[in-house]
Amino acid sequence: MTEVTVLVTSFIGSLLLLALIIRLTRHFEVLAHPKARSSHVTATPTMGGLAIVLPLIALLSALALGDGADGVMLRLLVAVAVLALLGFVDDLKGLGATVRLVCQAACVALVLDGLQLP
Repeated sequence: MTEVTVLVTSFIGSLLLLALIIRLTRHFEVLAHPKARSSHVTATPTMGGLAIVLPLIALLSALALGDGADGVMLRLLVAVAVLALLGFVDDLKGLGATVRLVCQAACVALVLDGLQLP
């Protein structure tokens, strides 16, 4: 599969997922309502990041499990999946800044450790 094919497939997959996610978040009323610090004035669907990260996770899974895969790709896959889950939970319930920062730092450390930098 060429890089262009992967890019186009991911883009189309993201567009289709985005349309589905917007429809589902409106149906189930998973919306961000305007607050004093909000940049929007009407209720806005959340979870749009899933449309970007799910094709990315699929691609990373194929690379991490494919021929010649190394540990770095698997670490990247785990980090992206954890960050996606973190964003999903934050959109649903709201997480504190400390929890988000600790999880993000752990994901960065996991990937950097696998790079074996000098």
